[in-house]
Amino acid sequence: LSIYEASRMFIGDAWKLSLSKFDQITTNNSEVLRFRVYIENLLNTYENMRIALFTGFYSQYDEIIRIFDIVVVLGIVVTVVLIVAFIWVFRLIETRKFELMKQLMTIPTNLIDAGLLRLQTEYELYFGVKIPITLSEHNSNMSEKKKSSKSSSNKRKITKTNETSLLAVSLWMLIPAIYIVSYYVITNIYFKLKTDQTIPFINNIDMVSKAIHYPGYSLGLLTQLTNLYDFPESLEAQTILAEEILAKYKETNTQMVNMMQTASGTILTSNAASDELKERYLNISGVGVCDDIIAYPNYQDCFTAFQNAAELGFASTSQKLFEYVSAVQAKFLANSSLETVLEIYADPIINNDRAATSLQVDSTVIENMEIGTSNLVDIIDKLQWTLIIFMVVGIVQMSSVLFLMWRPFNHRITSQYLDCRRIFAILPIDMISDNKSIMFILKKQDNTQFGL
Repeated sequence: LSIYEASRMFIGDAWKLSLSKFDQITTNNSEVLRFRVYIENLLNTYENMRIALFTGFYSQYDEIIRIFDIVVVLGIVVTVVLIVAFIWVFRLIETRKFELMKQLMTIPTNLIDAGLLRLQTEYELYFGVKIPITLSEHNSNMSEKKKSSKSSSNKRKITKTNETSLLAVSLWMLIPAIYIVSYYVITNIYFKLKTDQTIPFINNIDMVSKAIHYPGYSLGLLTQLTNLYDFPESLEAQTILAEEILAKYKETNTQMVNMMQTASGTILTSNAASDELKERYLNISGVGVCDDIIAYPNYQDCFTAFQNAAELGFASTSQKLFEYVSAVQAKFLANSSLETVLEIYADPIINNDRAATSLQVDSTVIENMEIGTSNLVDIIDKLQWTLIIFMVVGIVQMSSVLFLMWRPFNHRITSQYLDCRRIFAILPIDMISDNKSIMFILKKQDNTQFGL
C-alpha cells in the first residue's frame, strides 16, 4: 500500500471506531486488527516524513541566510569593481587630455625655427624680398623670460582650473559606494530579521506535529497491555515499547505545556502572528478549549473532566491526560493481573473523563497545527512579495547610480570639449601675437599687390 492509500484506510477505520461504543470494541474487530498490523509502520512513516520536512525547513533557512550574505558580498565586490573601473577610465581620459594639451602648448623651438626659415625662403622666391627673421636662439633674455613666464602662467592656469586629483575623484565616488552598499546591508539585515521571525512558528508547528499522535498511541498501547495480562512473554515485549512511547509522550507533553505557558510572551508578541492565531490561543487558554469537540457527544463531559481541568485551558487538560495514562500504566505494570484490569476499567473516569479529554486534546493539537501552518504560509508569502519588491527597488537603485555617475561624467566631457574648442580658436591668435616674425610678414604683405 502507498502512504496515501494506507492513510485513507487509517482515517476510515478511526472514524468507524469513533462512532462505536467503547464496550463494543474488541480485539477481534477488523478495524482493531488492521490498526495493530499497520499502526506502527504508519507512525514510523509519519515521523520520518515529519523529520524530513522540518529538517528541510531548517536547512533551507540556513541556505537562505547564506544567500543573503553572498548577495551582500557580491554587491560590495561589484560596487568596488565599478568604482575602480570608473576612476581608472576617468583618470585615463584626464591623463590623455593633458598629454594632448602639453603637446599642443609646448611646440618645440627648433620646429618653429625650421618653419620660419622655410617661410623666409619661399617668401623671397615669390616676392623677391628677403624678410628678416630672428630665430629663437638669438632672442633676448628678457623676451624669452617674458614669453616663458606668460606660457608657464597660462599652463599653470589651465592645469589648476581643469585637472582633478585622484583623491578628489575617489572621495566623490564614496557617495555612490555608500549609497549602494548601505542598500545591500540594510536589505540583508531586514530579511534576516524577517526570516528569523519564522523560526518560532516553525518550531511551534514542529513541536505540535511531533506530539500529535502520542496521546492516542499511549492510550492504545495501554489498552493492549491490559489485554495481555495473562500472556507474560508478549506483555514483557509490549511493555518495552509502551514505556518508550510514554517517555516520548512525557517529553512532548512538557513541551506543549511550556508552549501554552510562554506563548503570550513569544510567538503571540510577534507582529507576524495573525489575528486568527492570537484568537486561537486566547480561546484554548481557558474553558473555550472544549469548543474543539463541540460536535461530539463528549462535549459536555469535557467541561467537568478531571475535576474541571478545562477551566485552565489546554495546558491543564493535556497535563491531566498524561498524568492519567502514566498513573494507570504504572498501576498495571506493578500488578499485571485480571483484578487490576477490572479495577482500571471499572473506574468511571475511563468512560467519561478520559474519553472526553483525549478527544479534546487530539482535536486541539490538530487545530493548532492547521492554524499555525496557515499563519506560517502567510508569513512566507509576505516575505516573498517583499523580496520581489526589494529586487525591483534594487534594479531601480542601480540604474539611478549609473545615472548619478554618468551625468557629472558627461557634463565634464562636454565642458572639456568646449574648453578644447576655445583653445584651438584662440591658439593661432596667441601664436601670431607672440611671434614678431609672423606679424612682420603679415604687415609686409599689406604693402604688396596681393594685399587687401
